[in-house]
Formats: sequence, C-alpha cells, structure tokens
Amino acid sequence: MRGASHLLAAGCTFALAAGVAMGSGATGSGAKHRSRAFDLLSRTMQPTLKVNVVSITLQRDPRGEGQFQEIKLVRSKAGKQRWVVTKPLRFAGRECVDDGERQLMYFPDRRQLTDQQSAAKAPCDAPEKIALAKRNYTFQIASRETIAGRNTVCVTAIPRNPDLLVRNYFIDEEAAYPLRVETVGTDGRANVMFDTKFIEYPAKLPNSVFKLSAVLGNVHKITYNPPETMSRIKARAMVGFVPLIPNGLPMGFKVQELQYNPGSEWKSVMVRLTDGLARATVYQWKGQDIEFPDSTPGEYNGIKLLIVSDLGPKVRQKLLQTFVSQATSDEAKALRIYGSRHRSEWDLPIYMEPRRIGEALSEIDRFFESTALPRANTES
Repeated sequence: MRGASHLLAAGCTFALAAGVAMGSGATGSGAKHRSRAFDLLSRTMQPTLKVNVVSITLQRDPRGEGQFQEIKLVRSKAGKQRWVVTKPLRFAGRECVDDGERQLMYFPDRRQLTDQQSAAKAPCDAPEKIALAKRNYTFQIASRETIAGRNTVCVTAIPRNPDLLVRNYFIDEEAAYPLRVETVGTDGRANVMFDTKFIEYPAKLPNSVFKLSAVLGNVHKITYNPPETMSRIKARAMVGFVPLIPNGLPMGFKVQELQYNPGSEWKSVMVRLTDGLARATVYQWKGQDIEFPDSTPGEYNGIKLLIVSDLGPKVRQKLLQTFVSQATSDEAKALRIYGSRHRSEWDLPIYMEPRRIGEALSEIDRFFESTALPRANTES
C-alpha cells in the first residue's frame, strides 16, 4: 500500500500550506474584545487577501513527530498561489500552482501530476466555516508577539466542547494574515502546527510567478473532475463499495467535501470534516491496513476506515464511530423497508433461497440508489 501512504502524506502536506490556528492565556474580557477577536480571525478565512504575500513557512511534517517541512509560498490578493517544498530532502521539489483556473500539484518523488479545478471556481464556503467556528468556539485576544519581524495579535479559540483543543492564531493585524498556528494540549503545552520564518507583502506580483516548474520525464497525470452529485450505487461502481457517509456528526463537525479516487493505485473515498477551525479526513477503502501518524483506524463490513487529524484520539474515535453507527442504521432501515413491503418482519436467516437473496439485495440497492451522497470530486 505504498501508494496509499503517499496519498495520505500528500493530503496532509497540502492541508495547511494554503490555509491557516493559537496559545494559552487570556488578557481581554467582555463582548467587545470577543467580537474583535472573532472579526480578526474571520478576516483570515476569506478566499481573497488584503495583501500579496511572499513567505517561507514551517509546517509540521505529518510523518515525523516534531519535524517540519519548509515551504516557500507566493500568494496574490486575488487568491492565486504557488508553493514549493524546499525541506526535507525527500519532499524537496513538491509544488502546487493555482492560477485561478486550474490547480496543479507536482510530486517529483512519485512522478505524479494532479490537475483539478481551482478552488477559486468553487462556491465560497468561507461564510459557512465562519458560522461553524462562531457556533463551536468562543474567542479572545490573548497576547501580542513579534514573528518574522511583524507585530502579531494572538487570537485564542476556546472550544465549547471540552474534548477539543484550544487553538491559537497569531495574526498580522495590519495584513489580516496568519503567521503562526498552535494547538494547546490538556497539559497546557503549545504544539506549533505552522510557523513563519520570513514574510513580505509586495505591491505587485507578475503572472509569470504562477507557473509550474518544468516537469521532468514521464509522469502519471490524475485529473479530478468538478464536484457532482452521486448516488451510493454509482459510488460503489467507482470504488468497489458503498461509502459510509453520516447524516450528522458530533461536536459541531460537518462534512465539508468528498473526493473519490477510483485509480488502480488505491481505490478509496476521502471525506473531509470541519468544525469551522479544526479539520479531519476520513479515508475509506478495501484492502490492507495502513499506519499513519495522528490517526485512528476502524472497519465496517470489510471497509477499512482511517481518520487522520491533529485532534486527539478520543475525538477521532467519536467521529469515526459516527460513520459506523450511521452505516448500521442505514442497513437496518433498508432491511425494514424490504420487510414492510413484503408484510413481514424480515431478518437475514442462516439460509435463504438464492431467489430471495437476490430480491432482498435488489430492494436494498434501490433504497441506497435513491439516497444521494453530498457533492464530491472524482478522478478521471
């Protein structure tokens, strides 16, 4: 499952490079301070920026505890961006370019190029994430600190659910841009997820900046199609199983995005979750188990599940269990529908005639086929 672990690592690498979270302690109080803290953080969640950005950042390496990837980032006010991994050596040269039309990601170590629609083309989900964050956290101004020569304000996001982590966002107030993100453990220690070594805000950026470097040799190209509504049956035909998608999640989380990977390297489904600030991805596939840092495994009827997130084990387990519980409920509902239509209480006996098994499965398939999944990106 070498391909699977590579895809997992790549997904975690890309999660923070284009995005943005904060320390302990609080000095401000009152509605005015809370409102100012929330307003400052929400400004960083918009798809467009107040300034152009050129920076060198450190992002926690998901494959190595306490290790970081160094990333050079260029981002325009309009949201165009290009970033390149410069360290560690095993990831050096990994690159992403989003010119507002297409987003290209190049993995020289895997000889792979992914091509998908730019995030700028998708409906803006910032208002929904901001509303989620406001519902799930309270905010306060905690402190001020100088980072990469810039004055920052630390906004602390305190979760309403005690199982979630406090998050600290160090924001350049003048530029409304995050320079450091921390989570705070139950022991009070801050864990840096994202930090800035160097940053400047140039008045202009040439369009030539947003071009992919030369791709050397032959590469495997994967193209992801725009999101589409998909039935469970169509999804099963694509990846070999009916994905597990809960109707509701605990602790204020929601399904943000689905992505299907029907390629021969690793047929899988990726379900991305968020509570407005924290994020998690639930991978689903059939095959060998996969080990990955900051993850919790699960299984349902031969479908392997792995939730990957900086959330603690207890929270990951709660979220994962919802997927399994919902699947059990859906299956029971399908069986009840079959039984009611045949005017009998129906359970799967130890032995059934082949004709009745076929009848039952067809009935259950029709139930699932009529139930659409959320919109999802698919690979071609």
